[in-house]
Formats: sequence, structure tokens, C-alpha cells
Amino acid sequence: MYHEQQKNSASNSGLQAVNNLLQRPAFTPQDLEKMAKAPDKADPLEEQHLVKSPRKKFQYWPTAGKKQSKSDKEAKKAREGNVSIQVVQKALKSFGVRLLMASDPELHKPDAEAIWGYLVHCGGQWSAMRHHGEHGLWVNLDSNLTKPQLMCAAEVMRLQLGMAPTSGGIVFAVVGPVPPSSEKAGRRVTRLSVHPRSVFNL
Repeated sequence: MYHEQQKNSASNSGLQAVNNLLQRPAFTPQDLEKMAKAPDKADPLEEQHLVKSPRKKFQYWPTAGKKQSKSDKEAKKAREGNVSIQVVQKALKSFGVRLLMASDPELHKPDAEAIWGYLVHCGGQWSAMRHHGEHGLWVNLDSNLTKPQLMCAAEVMRLQLGMAPTSGGIVFAVVGPVPPSSEKAGRRVTRLSVHPRSVFNL
């Protein structure tokens, strides 16, 4: 699995979470900085329901059709690694990937798109978890980890219920086309050893 780690105190967790989710070095800090500076363009109505947290202190409002009056601040955040939800959404949208609150009714419709990943935001840090392989495995790709960790069924169920691993976190479900793994991931690829019995228990 492709896995970017945090190497210093300057957090790039947003960038690393997006790249780990996509399983490729898709973006650089400069890419996210440009996205933060770029003004938002109006989207079709069906695309304007961007994620919004039900908690008052963690409101994420859609920016579609609004002027980006705080682009300089967003760009500064991107440079420092503290990426906003709007910038994360812009990055993923270029791959056809969408974020929804884990509690979004759209996820529970009969024809709902399959969830293949989760992004969690907690305490200014982003982390990624995603489905991988043919055996229904879920892997924690948090950049604070020294290597990816296999998740148990209970951990995945908590995410499905919108419960972050750490108290106070916000869970976003990832839907849309699953990007293929990059063939040029290089030294950041980690091989996971999985015992058949552990797969069965999942």
C-alpha cells in the first residue's frame, strides 16, 4: 500500500491523507496552495450539497457560487498543511471522488454509491482509511503511523456510524470511482502481511 508519513512537526496531514486515500502521490503542497487561492466556480445544483457538520463549532459550508474572499488565508493554511475541507474536496473532485457526512441520507438509499474510504478530521489533523484488495480489507493510512494498519470490523462499523476513532473528530465518507493504484509509488509502498484467519474474522 502507498503510505505517506509525517516526518516533522509541520503538519501536512491534509495532503498526506488525500494522497494516501488515492494511493498515489497525486498532489504536492504547491498544488493544494493553488487550489486554496483559486476562486470557487458555481456548480450545478445537485453538486452544491457539500458536506456540513451538524455540530455548531465544526460548520463546513459549501462555497459553490460564492467569492473566495479568504483565499489568502486558505493558501497560508495549505502551505502550513492545515488544509480546509473545501480544498480537500477540490482535490478529490479532480478524480471524480466525493465526500459526504457519514450520516448523510444519500448513503442509505437503495441505489447509494458504495463507500470505499473515509477521511477523518480531528484536532486540526486529517487521516485516511480505505477499502483495499479483494477480501474486504480496510486499512488505516493515518500519516502518524509508521506503516498502514489493518482495521477490524468494529473499527469500520464505528466509521460507518459516523464515530471517529478519537473523540471530537468528524467522519466523511468517500464515494465515487476508486482510483487505481499508481505504478510509480516508489519507496513509499509498504507491504502488509495478512494472516488468512484474520481476513476470515473481518
